Amino acid sequence: MAILAPSPLGVNDDLHKVGAAQAIPTDGNNDVSASSMDFSLAAPDVGKGARIDVLVKVTTAFTKSSATPTLDIRVISDGDAALGSPSVHGLAIEGMVGTTAAGKVYRGSIAANPVTPYERYIGVRLEPSGNELSAGNVDVYVGVGH
Repeated sequence: MAILAPSPLGVNDDLHKVGAAQAIPTDGNNDVSASSMDFSLAAPDVGKGARIDVLVKVTTAFTKSSATPTLDIRVISDGDAALGSPSVHGLAIEGMVGTTAAGKVYRGSIAANPVTPYERYIGVRLEPSGNELSAGNVDVYVGVGH
């Protein structure tokens, strides 16, 4: 039985942190989460198409240099824990606005039965709409949906 600590994010004992205060991309290029979750023991049937839940908490406010940039979060998986050549499975969170305040929480998920089966390691890809984001950090969590 898990003992749940109080959390401003709610009860998240089934979510695993894959990015701790991770800097958002400011160069216009996509970045993968700082780490990945090995679901081979926690959920050995994840490859059969479980829903993947994603939670993102902004730890340092986003700032922008111009325009109205956004940040999308896609679920990815790879046979390698470093997520070097990932398969992309779906858009979990769309349009995090470039002026998002610290403390803002976004939740999303991708449906079960993806076209491409999940590989062993699950993470996310942070995709900016351009190079207008100039700063910001996020905590990123993933988990197998129920």
